[in-house]
Amino acid sequence: MKLLKIINLTTQTEISKFYNVLTAIISEIDESINLDKSTDAEHFVRTFNRPEIYEKYQSELQKSIQNDVFLDILSDIIVRDGNCIMSRDWFKILVGKEIKSIKERMKFFQEILESKNRDTESKRIRDYQIFLNCTKTAFNNDISMSNEARISSDEWTILFTLKNELDLSSDEYRTLLYLAIGNCELEKYDIDESIKKLRDSGIGFFKKSWQNIYIPDEIINMLREIKGIDLAEKYTRRIVKCLDDKQINKIKKNHGIKEMERYEKIESIIKKGISVRKILGDEIFNEDTKENEKKKILYDIIENKLEIHLASYGKTVDERIDHLIDYFKSLDKDNNIGISRDGFERMLLDLRKINNLEKLIRTEFEIEQKVELNNETLLDYNIRPKDILDLIPLDDLKSFCIDRNISYKGKNIINCILSSYRESENIYIENYVLIANNDLNGLKNNGIEIKSQDIGLAFENTTKAIFKRLSLNVNEELKKRINSKIDKADIILDLGNQEIIIIECKSSKKEYSKFTSVIRQVKSYAQLYSRNGFNIKGIIIVSGCFTDDFIHECNTFYDLQVTLIKAQTLVNIYEEFKQSKLNVFPVTLFRHGLLQEDVIVKALKK
Repeated sequence: MKLLKIINLTTQTEISKFYNVLTAIISEIDESINLDKSTDAEHFVRTFNRPEIYEKYQSELQKSIQNDVFLDILSDIIVRDGNCIMSRDWFKILVGKEIKSIKERMKFFQEILESKNRDTESKRIRDYQIFLNCTKTAFNNDISMSNEARISSDEWTILFTLKNELDLSSDEYRTLLYLAIGNCELEKYDIDESIKKLRDSGIGFFKKSWQNIYIPDEIINMLREIKGIDLAEKYTRRIVKCLDDKQINKIKKNHGIKEMERYEKIESIIKKGISVRKILGDEIFNEDTKENEKKKILYDIIENKLEIHLASYGKTVDERIDHLIDYFKSLDKDNNIGISRDGFERMLLDLRKINNLEKLIRTEFEIEQKVELNNETLLDYNIRPKDILDLIPLDDLKSFCIDRNISYKGKNIINCILSSYRESENIYIENYVLIANNDLNGLKNNGIEIKSQDIGLAFENTTKAIFKRLSLNVNEELKKRINSKIDKADIILDLGNQEIIIIECKSSKKEYSKFTSVIRQVKSYAQLYSRNGFNIKGIIIVSGCFTDDFIHECNTFYDLQVTLIKAQTLVNIYEEFKQSKLNVFPVTLFRHGLLQEDVIVKALKK
């Protein structure tokens, strides 16, 4: 769940700790920033997301975790998929399970270090011993100076570098760390004190009336970066699933994984927290594999197996991996989910026929029993349609396709299922900004295939659909009757009594800049409709974005009332209109110049 949504559902008291942490950071960076408890949520979030403030917040968060072993354990729970929303009681269960798991892993690793486990290679045991001894030294350094045993910030940096050089997974790193510093922290914990730690450190919110803990997606991303976790588990699963058996067995051997079945091996790789960067950069290749061959294999994985079409693949193996990781991270920032929300709900209803699916979802994403698994709830947990399908064994997916008459042979079966639940109008509206920006590659990655020559028509039709959903009269018959071979207005809003608004749609890869040509065009349309007895109440020009010069020229043009609307603004207005009590969008809100979204949203909320 995004920070903005969490702030809007909590009280001032509940966000006070987060507010205090943020304002303390702001005071160190920029005292000119005016942020108080009456600040509206959107401004609050914009301030938090300023790069310099975001980075400082992350730095302070890292210090808190490094200085508190138990907070580090709590954050290990939080970074897992599905744990952004937890009831107090469920959080208590998860903490108890985590402590039990840590103790079991510590016992297992102790046996490895004492050479009682013959399944682990001697070289790996040596790596474990090196890290364990270095961590013990860092932890106990202060005792010689009569200070409390702790690991300093500089020492943490060195240990983290050592972890990476020894290729330790997150699981190996955590277990050896706890072995080194002792487990006294594991013997005593209080759930309410644990929640207080999350609030005091600025990690989470606690809504007392609902007894729910909320961790913003933005904070979860920070924690993953702090812990060196490349990607969320759901994306790691997507990558590992597309590897062949030989590649998976290489990873298995490197990390002492015992499981024999392919599905179990994949899940073990994910749960151990093995770095995606390490998997794709080294572990799936033979020692003598050349750089160019690695690049070819990675290209095949990305383009053909994952069916991801990157704008750039990079010149080196590292760059190729960086671009793929950045692609997956961008998915979490994107509101598009690949199909419409209605389609997601229908898909969930149909998938219930698969045995044990609900149990599988709850187990993999650690969602408690009382939470209803509908589309809105899952999206709050940042779980999307493809994430659900990724969990289902291939044989079950094939049976599902046969039952639903979904053709999949020779194709990516998950993409075929998603396509069958894709409603064109809804999915086009959800991808409206990409269409406006002529982003064919982005559209393709979201499952929408549009040819370059058809993008303008797609933008016009989607714009038309949005205005219809604002309950405005898009009069296609009138347009067909009046438009000439030369003057072809895109959309006509019929206001009644011979009054109309003309809408012109301009998709563009860059900021739209051609004011003179477009105003000549729409003036010609206005003259045509005026000659046919219509009163032109305004012109609307819709595009992805406009240059400052374009906006300035519009502001100084008075022959007609011309409203400029950015694509993202139109989508946001439509979403706000759906929540309002209005039956029809008031066209009086279309004023001369660039449409100000905040003004419109405020008016719709009245």
